[in-house]
Amino acid sequence: MKTALFDLDGTLADPGSMVPTDVATTLQGFEAAGVQLVLCSGKPTYYLAGLARQLGLHDVALIGETGFAVQVGTELPPRAYHEMASPEGLAAFYRDLRHKIAQTGWRVWYQPNAGSLTVFYYDDATRDALEDLLRHEAATRDDVTLFRQPDCFDLTPGTTKADGIRWFLDYSESSVEDAVYVGDGENDQPAFDLVPESIAIDPHRVLRARHHVDDLSSALSLVETFVGRP
Repeated sequence: MKTALFDLDGTLADPGSMVPTDVATTLQGFEAAGVQLVLCSGKPTYYLAGLARQLGLHDVALIGETGFAVQVGTELPPRAYHEMASPEGLAAFYRDLRHKIAQTGWRVWYQPNAGSLTVFYYDDATRDALEDLLRHEAATRDDVTLFRQPDCFDLTPGTTKADGIRWFLDYSESSVEDAVYVGDGENDQPAFDLVPESIAIDPHRVLRARHHVDDLSSALSLVETFVGRP
């Protein structure tokens, strides 16, 4: 196994929480063993770059905004950076949507993204009303996907983490057959479908993956069994 890809929120760490020290140590061990680490998230790549440096990782690839952007390396400017094509009219759609949200008076915060729209809310009532609006607006386009996250909503331009993974594997001349993916949520499903050795932290077995585990510790132990595999 040459490439290990990990979702961030809900997988390596609880949303809004630090990556535990023992998890960081395990990731450092994978990197020292020659495994190419890839962090996959709805967060922007520059956020992931800072996180990777704090985790003591060096030669890590970063797939941000649910597959829209891919960065190679933690330095800024990066060694390589790629953004997927945006559908025509998407910027105007996002601009109009932000205007509609502003007119409601809801208290929200927008993550600074390159190609997707991420909206954080401050209370449950706003969450529910915001979801209704976003689902209605997303349904007006066939090139936009809405993902509900534990603390926000992501509107993506039809890209998935699988798109970012494909780009990086092609860039690095690596094979999906030599990779393992670990995730826990709906927006990880395209990656589970792409990567044969998929591990879902999914106690209720609602996701499609080759392996199902109950927690991150079990997932990391399973990845360890793949390290060094020819």
